[in-house]
Amino acid sequence: MLLLRPEVLSAAILFRAMAPLTPDAPPDLTGKPIFMGTGQHDPIIPLESAERLAGMLKEYGADVTMRIVNAGHGLAKAEVEAARGWLGDVRKKLSV
Repeated sequence: MLLLRPEVLSAAILFRAMAPLTPDAPPDLTGKPIFMGTGQHDPIIPLESAERLAGMLKEYGADVTMRIVNAGHGLAKAEVEAARGWLGDVRKKLSV
């Protein structure tokens, strides 16, 4: 959605995400807050793939917060809590 229809989302939380495609035209993600949580030892989504997506999103103007946790593909409680705190901060900024 962020790469093809960025106007649909005002913010995003992405867990274990990777770049599914390279858009034909770069989307305008200027200032769009995005939280990414990735596992350092994920056998399905290697860290390099998540970092590639984070780089793409930043290149398109997004405000990316990336948390790398000592985990595999499963979610860690610490990153869920980090995402919750991040979302609270973003909600305050977006409601202003």
